[in-house]
Amino acid sequence: MDFHKIDYYGSTALAFFVRLWKRVRKHRGRMALCNLSDHGMETLRITKLDQFWPVYPSKEEAVIAVERWLGHDGEGHESVDR
Repeated sequence: MDFHKIDYYGSTALAFFVRLWKRVRKHRGRMALCNLSDHGMETLRITKLDQFWPVYPSKEEAVIAVERWLGHDGEGHESVDR
């Protein structure tokens, strides 16, 4: 999830993130966050949700990490060397 245009989110958004994360996990997917503001990162720390979702400084880094976790080569193909 890319937060590059979001500085603040509240409890309703956090509840949505948790529901989304549970659905993603159910389908054996991965979720990563990127471009969080200082306030957004602090909110994750306070709620301890930073323990569940990796945070990356850019969308590109987050996408690469998720693709690696899922065993893809970046073009939607399964990687044979992993």
